[in-house]
Amino acid sequence: MGLLARRNLFHDKVRFAVTLTGIVFALVLIIIQFGLFLGFTTTTSNNIDHSNADLWVVFHGVGYFDTGRNFSERKFYQVLSTPGKAKAKQPIYSHSISDHNSA
Repeated sequence: MGLLARRNLFHDKVRFAVTLTGIVFALVLIIIQFGLFLGFTTTTSNNIDHSNADLWVVFHGVGYFDTGRNFSERKFYQVLSTPGKAKAKQPIYSHSISDHNSA
Protein backbone atom coordinates (compact mmCIF):
# COMPACT_ATOMS: atom_id res chain seq x y z
CA MET A 1 0.00 0.00 0.00
CA GLY A 2 2.81 2.40 0.87
CA LEU A 3 4.58 1.61 -2.39
CA LEU A 4 1.45 2.39 -4.43
CA ALA A 5 0.95 5.70 -2.60
CA ARG A 6 4.59 6.67 -3.15
CA ARG A 7 4.40 5.85 -6.87
CA ASN A 8 1.18 7.85 -7.22
CA LEU A 9 2.69 10.79 -5.35
CA PHE A 10 5.94 11.00 -7.33
CA HIS A 11 4.54 9.97 -10.73
CA ASP A 12 3.44 13.46 -11.80
CA LYS A 13 6.20 15.83 -10.67
CA VAL A 14 4.30 19.03 -11.56
CA ARG A 15 1.24 18.02 -9.55
CA PHE A 16 3.49 17.07 -6.63
CA ALA A 17 5.27 20.46 -6.75
CA VAL A 18 1.98 22.39 -6.89
CA THR A 19 0.54 20.39 -4.00
CA LEU A 20 3.68 20.83 -1.91
CA THR A 21 3.71 24.58 -2.65
CA GLY A 22 0.08 24.86 -1.52
CA ILE A 23 0.79 23.02 1.71
CA VAL A 24 3.84 25.18 2.48
CA PHE A 25 1.85 28.34 1.70
CA ALA A 26 -0.93 27.22 4.06
CA LEU A 27 1.61 26.57 6.83
CA VAL A 28 3.17 30.01 6.31
CA LEU A 29 -0.28 31.64 6.61
CA ILE A 30 -0.97 29.71 9.82
CA ILE A 31 2.35 30.83 11.31
CA ILE A 32 1.68 34.46 10.32
CA GLN A 33 -1.80 34.35 11.90
CA PHE A 34 -0.39 32.87 15.09
CA GLY A 35 2.26 35.62 15.21
CA LEU A 36 -0.39 38.30 14.74
CA PHE A 37 -2.50 36.73 17.48
CA LEU A 38 0.43 36.74 19.92
CA GLY A 39 1.32 40.33 18.98
CA PHE A 40 -2.23 41.61 19.42
CA THR A 41 -2.60 39.76 22.72
CA THR A 42 0.63 41.25 24.05
CA THR A 43 -0.21 44.75 22.86
CA THR A 44 -3.72 44.83 24.27
CA SER A 45 -2.67 43.60 27.71
CA ASN A 46 0.42 45.83 27.87
CA ASN A 47 -1.32 48.70 29.74
CA ILE A 48 -2.63 46.39 32.41
CA ASP A 49 0.60 44.39 32.73
CA HIS A 50 2.73 47.51 33.34
CA SER A 51 0.34 49.33 35.65
CA ASN A 52 1.40 47.55 38.88
CA ALA A 53 -2.27 47.47 39.94
CA ASP A 54 -3.63 44.60 41.99
CA LEU A 55 -7.27 45.27 41.15
CA TRP A 56 -9.10 46.93 38.26
CA VAL A 57 -12.64 48.21 38.81
CA VAL A 58 -14.68 48.68 35.63
CA PHE A 59 -18.32 49.01 34.63
CA HIS A 60 -20.30 45.82 34.21
CA GLY A 61 -20.14 44.65 30.60
CA VAL A 62 -16.92 46.45 29.63
CA GLY A 63 -15.24 44.01 27.27
CA TYR A 64 -12.05 45.89 26.45
CA PHE A 65 -9.83 48.23 28.41
CA ASP A 66 -9.79 50.85 25.64
CA THR A 67 -13.58 51.08 25.41
CA GLY A 68 -14.16 51.80 29.09
CA ARG A 69 -16.11 54.69 30.56
CA ASN A 70 -15.24 57.08 33.36
CA PHE A 71 -16.78 56.46 36.76
CA SER A 72 -18.97 59.05 38.40
CA GLU A 73 -17.46 60.91 41.34
CA ARG A 74 -19.70 58.95 43.72
CA LYS A 75 -18.45 55.57 42.44
CA PHE A 76 -14.85 56.75 42.49
CA TYR A 77 -15.07 57.83 46.14
CA GLN A 78 -16.84 54.59 46.99
CA VAL A 79 -13.84 52.69 45.61
CA LEU A 80 -11.50 55.14 47.36
CA SER A 81 -13.17 54.46 50.72
CA THR A 82 -12.79 50.68 50.47
CA PRO A 83 -10.70 49.40 53.40
CA GLY A 84 -7.35 47.78 52.65
CA LYS A 85 -6.41 49.62 49.48
CA ALA A 86 -3.47 51.99 49.20
CA LYS A 87 -4.66 54.32 46.44
CA ALA A 88 -7.12 54.69 43.59
CA LYS A 89 -6.80 56.46 40.25
CA GLN A 90 -9.40 57.31 37.67
CA PRO A 91 -8.00 57.15 34.13
CA ILE A 92 -9.24 59.72 31.64
CA TYR A 93 -10.51 58.37 28.35
CA SER A 94 -10.37 60.75 25.43
CA HIS A 95 -11.40 60.06 21.86
CA SER A 96 -10.91 62.73 19.27
CA ILE A 97 -11.36 63.17 15.56
CA SER A 98 -8.94 65.40 13.75
CA ASP A 99 -9.40 66.91 10.33
CA HIS A 100 -6.02 67.07 8.61
CA ASN A 101 -7.44 68.89 5.60
CA SER A 102 -8.52 72.00 7.47
CA ALA A 103 -6.21 74.99 7.27
